[in-house]
Amino acid sequence: LIIMLLGFCAYAPVVYLATAQFYEQSKPQSPISVEDAFIKTFKPVEVLTGEAYDDAADEPAAADDREPIAENQK
Repeated sequence: LIIMLLGFCAYAPVVYLATAQFYEQSKPQSPISVEDAFIKTFKPVEVLTGEAYDDAADEPAAADDREPIAENQK
């Protein structure tokens, strides 16, 4: 029992160091904003309500997926 306790005391710092190092290395190097992370997820309000569609073609008029989110779209 004492040998197991000493083994755990020697092994625990290695485990804690490995997990901390993993999370530190996998952290993004540059900060990512929420708008950039979900740019392809949310559709503009005009597309959802149908205002962006041309009546003749039934396709989006000129929707750019990379345009910034306006205040009324949040």
